[in-house]
Amino acid sequence: MSGLTTEHWTDKIHLGFVTVGGVGFLPVAPGTWGSLIAVILFWFIEPLPPYLIIGAIVLLLLLGAWSSTRIEKFANLTDPGLIVIDELVGMWISLLFVPRIFVLYLFAFLLFRIFDIVKIAPAKQLQDLHGGWGVMLDDVVAGIYALILMHLGLFLL
Repeated sequence: MSGLTTEHWTDKIHLGFVTVGGVGFLPVAPGTWGSLIAVILFWFIEPLPPYLIIGAIVLLLLLGAWSSTRIEKFANLTDPGLIVIDELVGMWISLLFVPRIFVLYLFAFLLFRIFDIVKIAPAKQLQDLHGGWGVMLDDVVAGIYALILMHLGLFLL
């Protein structure tokens, strides 16, 4: 898949976006690496006002669905592993309103990865949606599940 070549300059933009700057081309566990990059990026944007972060998540979700649809068609594959923008969006959701503490970010990362891999309903059903929405929405659900558990844990502690 790393030998994927593009014919049009817009394909290169979509490919760079969905691979989060090429992270999706890593040969082993690109989704995990994409999630890790998401945590690092979130660490730096977390001081921004929440409405900007939520706005960025919504924008990335919409652009991710569009670009993922384009890349699926171009690559002639369904939800290719090189698409990791969905991990970025889901990971950012799981970190919403979580205190900027390393160990909490680590727990959020682990929870998100578990939910992303296990695909508890409705994530499994959403993954079967056509095009980029199927790519993106299962990770949104995984992020929401991780977010709920993170905040439940914070509330109980």
